[in-house]
Amino acid sequence: MQMSSKAGRKTFFIFGLVFLSFGILINVVSIASGNFFVGHEFVYIGTTVMCFCLSYLYPQFKENDERSKKIKERGMFFSYIFIMGYMLVF
Repeated sequence: MQMSSKAGRKTFFIFGLVFLSFGILINVVSIASGNFFVGHEFVYIGTTVMCFCLSYLYPQFKENDERSKKIKERGMFFSYIFIMGYMLVF
């Protein structure tokens, strides 16, 4: 699957900054209201990290060569391990 030409490094980086600012805002508001660590903080942190990683890895994914396939395989492997560990704990 080829990445769209509409998405680029700058787009992912800007979205990462937007999600980072949303995450900081939500954390500050939840601390101020006394309901810190409700659970939605992880969604913004995860989305921010994902956008910054996609921004960094965009040139490799655009090429769609052997290196990008290896990165995707490794990502799926680690996701599987973490999900199984999470299910085992809970």
